[in-house]
Amino acid sequence: MQPINQETNPPINQETNPPINQEPNPPINQESIDPSTVPPTNRRGGGPKTPEGKRRSSLNAIKHGFFSNLVLLSNESKPDYEIHKASYEQRFEPADHVERDVLEQLVAASWRLRRAWGMETTAFETAMQDENPIPGEATDQDLCQAMKQLLTKTAFLANLSHHESRLARQYHRNLKTLTELRAHRKKTGETNS
Repeated sequence: MQPINQETNPPINQETNPPINQEPNPPINQESIDPSTVPPTNRRGGGPKTPEGKRRSSLNAIKHGFFSNLVLLSNESKPDYEIHKASYEQRFEPADHVERDVLEQLVAASWRLRRAWGMETTAFETAMQDENPIPGEATDQDLCQAMKQLLTKTAFLANLSHHESRLARQYHRNLKTLTELRAHRKKTGETNS
């Protein structure tokens, strides 16, 4: 080991080189900073300004998995969705984040399944009106013709049926998972947190 050379390794000056665990400067009060003096690269953007930018920004939640704004379409009622979700929350009383996540998926699958049923009903009603435009006068034959039209002229009904099946499987898989989580919680004596 070599002796310390004072010329090449001067002693540490506590004023110019504070200890590592000590902050060299007091914290800055963000409110006292004049934004015009901050270099452009250090300024915050302030978010989107145009309606299109705001719309795109509102979809950022997709990356993070937040559900309520993603499950709803623009023509659907947020209060109705919240009531739907609250009924599931009341029924299952999720105890932790895992149960809440599974519950969110269960509610979303249920909501989307109801939407698919509504789309199917609307498609049949529209096709039946093409067969018999008099409201309330549609017959079983009109329904058959409407179904034939939906099956032969478009793949809509087949695709919708496939989509409904997928949603039903998601719903039942999440219901089973949530039921198993609750049973495990009861078995181990965990309480709601």
